[in-house]
Amino acid sequence: MGCKEILKLRAKRKDGQGWAYLQCVCKNGYFTLEPELDCKIIPKTIGLYSGDKDKNGREIYQGDIIRRHTSHFFDKGTKDEYESKSTDTLEVVYNNNSFGFIYRSYNVGTCEPGVLYGKESDDLHGVIEQSVKYNQPYAIIGNVIDNPELRRDKPEKTINVICI
Repeated sequence: MGCKEILKLRAKRKDGQGWAYLQCVCKNGYFTLEPELDCKIIPKTIGLYSGDKDKNGREIYQGDIIRRHTSHFFDKGTKDEYESKSTDTLEVVYNNNSFGFIYRSYNVGTCEPGVLYGKESDDLHGVIEQSVKYNQPYAIIGNVIDNPELRRDKPEKTINVICI
């Protein structure tokens, strides 16, 4: 039985010249990297391409941090109408053969800390699809290698609160 997948990858270059982008291609039952690398990479920085793109058309890779700002109206057309604004920031992860995400900050229009901080989900594609459907798409704001500050361990330092 032969392998059929082509995997897109990226990894940081050891020479400090940014990222190397390559594919892992199956040939004769074995995976090989293409193009052949002309540089050394840092293995712990290797990330798989999720198959999704952000609102600017940039490919989303494992380890990327994505964010969106949303606005929802409740009780529209009544005297109790109000707008709830929220911001959610997700870290893209790959676990158990699927892409998911970890909430790095999430606020649903209150002044409370993000209740979903650190919660993991396994449906990145579904979340991206829904955000586009409702015209509130995500944008890549960094990644865990170049921007470790976006991946803080303490929720109180990662919450973006918008109270109205």
